[in-house]
Amino acid sequence: MLAIDTAALSTHPVPAPAPLRPSSEGPQSRRSGAATAPLGLEAAQALCDQLGEAAMAIATGEQRLAQQMVTAVEAQARLDGAPRERIAALFARALRARLDGDLSGTGNLYDLGAGPAEMLAAFRALVADTPIIRFGHLGANEAILRAAAGLSAMTLIDVGVGHGTQWIDLFDQLAARPSGPPQVTLVGIEVPAPGEDPVAQFAAVETHLGAHAAARGVPFRFRGIAARVEEVIDFGVAADDAVIVNASFAIHHVPDGDAVVDRAHSRDAVLARLCALRPRALVLAEPNVEHNALDFADRVVESMHHYGLVFEILGELGVATDPRRIIEQSFFGREIMNIVGGEGPARQERHERLTSWQRRLTRLGFAPLSMSGVGARVAARLGAPRPFSVEERDGAMILGWKDETMAAVTAWEAR
Repeated sequence: MLAIDTAALSTHPVPAPAPLRPSSEGPQSRRSGAATAPLGLEAAQALCDQLGEAAMAIATGEQRLAQQMVTAVEAQARLDGAPRERIAALFARALRARLDGDLSGTGNLYDLGAGPAEMLAAFRALVADTPIIRFGHLGANEAILRAAAGLSAMTLIDVGVGHGTQWIDLFDQLAARPSGPPQVTLVGIEVPAPGEDPVAQFAAVETHLGAHAAARGVPFRFRGIAARVEEVIDFGVAADDAVIVNASFAIHHVPDGDAVVDRAHSRDAVLARLCALRPRALVLAEPNVEHNALDFADRVVESMHHYGLVFEILGELGVATDPRRIIEQSFFGREIMNIVGGEGPARQERHERLTSWQRRLTRLGFAPLSMSGVGARVAARLGAPRPFSVEERDGAMILGWKDETMAAVTAWEAR
């Protein structure tokens, strides 16, 4: 979840899908028909359960049985149905790609034909109409403010800087400090968008953030690094710099497990290099879901449940139909295709649960920083309606939806 804006959040954009290949089979034309009523919750959930069984059949080599199950779901699930029905349609497409032998993680995904302007508008709707991304940004900023207390200068390394959206709020808060704002040097790491000039991309970020910082009286410098974070050996910081590292919805793209080709480019190696910088804080915001180490069938079931909750949130919060469709199909649909259809280095969506991140960071030489008192401030600023909740527990700040943990923010220091 939440690697949805490749320019703003992710250091590893999932490749754009291939155009949809027209099919003469009944399921495709049936699914696109406007006259069919959306399925009820029980019927839609039954389709998701059937896809879980199909994933198990794939895992055990029962390809014929899996083909039959996926075909049956394709004949019923619609991309314009109820939330669970839309989930079933997208997961059926991902399983179909795998059954067709495509392990690229891109598959033959439904393509809305949405242009850059529509994609950006959809992302802005996601930020404005749901609290998921804002929770990560506000929570991370509160932890950064705490780590920056008393500093007259700080070097902020941002893994996945994108458009720099997160830092507008931080500059506002730094400017309000009674002691005045510190000198901020932002080192932004980002994979250039395909076909784009990274110099121009970074210049736009620097101009936008520089204007806001100047208006708030925040001394500001920017340096961009156009690369995947696992390729960065020298972050360009001095030994006496006060370093704070931000990683909001980004580190889950760094290779781990069977995706690792070179250990120097692995998730552990990246975090170890960051630890060697002796940061005052490493702030991590991540979804609370496991898409990394689980076996295939369990990964499919867990991801169906997680994205089902996300689609439920989009529906209950009333995100408008057009941006919601783009968010679900062009953003989350690509993640689903990658999680289900990709293997090895092709599978770039490798989220971990909070407890897994905590074990990993502890093993690599980090110690947790207290989040006490941060949750109340974030909850007040977020203003998320029930059944969302913000609480501090298990050494983290947690965003909940009903009885589910959706995302967590933690802060760490080098031991």
